Amino acid sequence: MKKTKKQSKAPAVKKTARARQYEAHYMALILIGFLIVEGLFITQTHTADWQYGAAVLDISTQVASDAANVINPVSDVVSGINQFYQIAATEATPLFDISQSDPIGDLSFIAGGVSEFYSQAATQMAQLLDLSDSGNSWSGNVAGASTIR
Repeated sequence: MKKTKKQSKAPAVKKTARARQYEAHYMALILIGFLIVEGLFITQTHTADWQYGAAVLDISTQVASDAANVINPVSDVVSGINQFYQIAATEATPLFDISQSDPIGDLSFIAGGVSEFYSQAATQMAQLLDLSDSGNSWSGNVAGASTIR
């Protein structure tokens, strides 16, 4: 038998960074220092400095002009669409007004137009799908075997 060294199975200790605990009076001294420096800045400035700072930060005129540049094309499009629908409604009113004409005649006119449309569409579709005039230059093949004529 071989002698082996016993390995210790102690749990691995992870080193964690602990937050440093400062005493409260250090934080109070830092806060007081910042307040004193801020107070000096506020008391050493003049009214003209405050007005200039407010003018630098004032973006109301720029925002208004930018908003106008963005919104004007959108409002032009919306007003154009609105004008289109108003003109279309005005022009379509006589088409839908059946008070001064024969409603049965108008309905037969509409039905005749729809029927003629579908008749022409069916004729054109049949001509499109008709392969009899293509010359039939190809011979039918089923699984590679050509038909004999």
